[in-house]
Amino acid sequence: WDECVQQAERRDAQAKEAARKAYAQALGEADRKAEALCKEAEAKRDGVYRELCQKQAEAETASAFGNLASAFQRLNGYKDSAARAKQCREQADALQAQKEVEQQRMAREQAKKRKRNAIIAAVIVAIIAIAAAAALYITQVLIPARDYQAAEALYESGQYQEAAQAFEAMGEYEDAPERALQARYAHADALQTAGDYDGALAEFEALGDYNDAPQRIPGVHYAKAEALLAAGDYDGALAEFE
Repeated sequence: WDECVQQAERRDAQAKEAARKAYAQALGEADRKAEALCKEAEAKRDGVYRELCQKQAEAETASAFGNLASAFQRLNGYKDSAARAKQCREQADALQAQKEVEQQRMAREQAKKRKRNAIIAAVIVAIIAIAAAAALYITQVLIPARDYQAAEALYESGQYQEAAQAFEAMGEYEDAPERALQARYAHADALQTAGDYDGALAEFEALGDYNDAPQRIPGVHYAKAEALLAAGDYDGALAEFE
């Protein structure tokens, strides 16, 4: 019996030793894995840190620095991440302030440009209006006045037909229609005086009821008959007398 007890005790001790060794081995393995995981995590965090440092060196905008500040903050104080987070936040704020200043400057420039363009547009409109008024004055006043004077000069020089045509070309300007009729009448009278009785008759007839044109027509026929009689054309003279 004693032998059996001793054997049982030896087996129990062996089992306990085996369990102790297995536990120690498992514990060592767990420690190694934990250490490996810690090193891996540290390496990853260091990689992230280095990448963020590189991006910080290359960042140019307020939004980029703002994102970097948040990313450094998530490293929870790794190395100088807290200081870098502060630097990025300050840089982001500075760039944002600079951007706002630039935007205000551009807004002022745009306002000045709009004002300048409005002034230029107003000047152009004024110039166009002045030019239109000048053109209207020239076409409605100066040119007609010049043409009227030229027509008057033709009339005064005895060029009644040309004067009549000039007055007629002026349309309803002042008394141009009346002056055209006067010139036509003077031209008819001049034709009769010059012995162009047919021309005089045509002009007086074209004048219709103007002045005494209808009463002048018989006198032209009579003067023509007298001229034909003096020339020995008795038949022609008789036809005119009739």
